Amino acid sequence: SPSHNSVRPVRRMTSPQDHMAEMGLDTADFNMSGSQISKDEKDKAQKILDASVKLADNRHCADCNALGPRWASMNLGIFVCLNCSGIHRRLGVHISKVKSVTLDG
Repeated sequence: SPSHNSVRPVRRMTSPQDHMAEMGLDTADFNMSGSQISKDEKDKAQKILDASVKLADNRHCADCNALGPRWASMNLGIFVCLNCSGIHRRLGVHISKVKSVTLDG
């Protein structure tokens, strides 16, 4: 059986819009202007994150394969573990904008 550190096959990533459509959501439901968002918009975004992190392809850190990543690179569309999130933060937000799936508001 494969070890914890074995390489998983890479699956073609679908767009965030495709994931939203699969969950019955539409980009028109969201404020994309970058201005302050409503509680309803935050709740919808959290629903997407919660559903996405539970997908089989997201159960391991995209960088090191650790089980149960709880951080997301919002602009790269990947989930990473705590250790790798620190590396992403040090890269700078122009490379990777990392947020906790459960802590950041």
